[in-house]
Amino acid sequence: MDRSKQHKDAGTSSEDFWKGAQQVIAAGERAAQLLNSPEFNLAYRMQMEDTINLWLSSEPKEQNKRESLYYQAMAQAQMATRMQAFVEQAQRLLAEQHATDDPDTRRANYLDTQGFGIQ
Repeated sequence: MDRSKQHKDAGTSSEDFWKGAQQVIAAGERAAQLLNSPEFNLAYRMQMEDTINLWLSSEPKEQNKRESLYYQAMAQAQMATRMQAFVEQAQRLLAEQHATDDPDTRRANYLDTQGFGIQ
């Protein structure tokens, strides 16, 4: 079931869905700009290198410090992954929006909702 049908079934109009989708698309576009900026990539790389160097220079008895640095590096990587997920979600919504703008797709979806079972 596509997203617009899911939201219609939940009592949300397609207009409300696309209004919310536009916010997701805008967030994805901003995330893509940030992820592709030289400043962000430099700061990300420098922070990760600093964390790894601190981990490498830790003493064997500093297990808590190493674990903390490990979790710091993982959190940084997860944040970048989350931002990439914003970009991918925006791309999926844009593709869906373009598909619904296509007259042939709209006609097939309409006929399908009328029980004609067009694939």
